[in-house]
Amino acid sequence: VIDDRAYLSFTAFHNWDSMRIGVTSIAMDDLKNKRWKWTPPTFLSPEKQVQKNWVLFPEKIKGMFTILHSVTPTIGIAQRQDLSHVGKDEPYIQSIKGAPYAHEDKASGFWHSRTRGAGTPPIKTKHGWLLFYHAMHAHEPHKYKLGALMLDHEDPTKVLARAPVPVLEPETHYEMGGAKPGVVYASGATVHNDKLTLYYGGADNFVCSATAPFTEFVDRLMHKERPQLVKAIV
Repeated sequence: VIDDRAYLSFTAFHNWDSMRIGVTSIAMDDLKNKRWKWTPPTFLSPEKQVQKNWVLFPEKIKGMFTILHSVTPTIGIAQRQDLSHVGKDEPYIQSIKGAPYAHEDKASGFWHSRTRGAGTPPIKTKHGWLLFYHAMHAHEPHKYKLGALMLDHEDPTKVLARAPVPVLEPETHYEMGGAKPGVVYASGATVHNDKLTLYYGGADNFVCSATAPFTEFVDRLMHKERPQLVKAIV
């Protein structure tokens, strides 16, 4: 929710050579009163590209809408004055195509060899923006795992901390079977009464959640310790 409007971002599929990032919004008063006056979708990425896993920061940074459009090889951030003007008065966001192998596990602090993209929208903490992201290791290329980063409040291209190991990985029968075995795919998170709840898909077959004490999770991340998430099917 930004400036009393709820924003929904999504991937629009045309074909396997064209996946675009779209966004639509609705006034909170209309949403609460079930008046479904969503704005016509605006595309943030150009035509004839394959783009997925972009996330919108839940508040403006330096007065601008802020979009994270890449996690590798560096954090890619774009800002726009008005999302509804993208592709018209403001340019489309250009981003790297795909997620190349970067052999990141050879660098200090990296547990993975390939980054797939962002997971949930960033969550604001006292230290910075908490970002969950999907990645893989060369020794287990069939498994999507979840990592965690802390990004700077004012300049989210700066990585302040990174979890040294995955914070969530496929292990249970409902994550290792189904349509896409070995995949945990996070797409939403909430914080309420210091409880972090992460929502994710298990093998594209189950809707699941994992929880953690929020302050403890963030503190462990900042101290380069392993943050803990406890799984539960919802």
